[in-house]
Amino acid sequence: MAQETVTFAKVGIALNDAGTICWKLKYTYNLIRPLTYIQKYIAPGWNSLIDTPPFPRFTSGHSTFFSCSSWYVNYYLGDNFQLTDKQKVSEGFASRTLIVLMLLPMKL
Repeated sequence: MAQETVTFAKVGIALNDAGTICWKLKYTYNLIRPLTYIQKYIAPGWNSLIDTPPFPRFTSGHSTFFSCSSWYVNYYLGDNFQLTDKQKVSEGFASRTLIVLMLLPMKL
């Protein structure tokens, strides 16, 4: 249990650092979102059918967090392991067991 706790904490710290860097870069480059461009230059009254986050689009937060977490999972658990997801069992869903094969190049 102690090793799992340390690994979980390290992944959390890495995700925090990655998020900080990602959002710093978002506001460094400050690229305009398509919705903002359309409203500013094409059709001022136009609105999207889906919500648009109130921050710049580049760099991708989802890609940043996935890349960071997958690197650490691969580093600590190896590139071939089994994972059982029981998150929704209490809501009546069955647990899911996945075979995880990480095919990411790793460098230290």
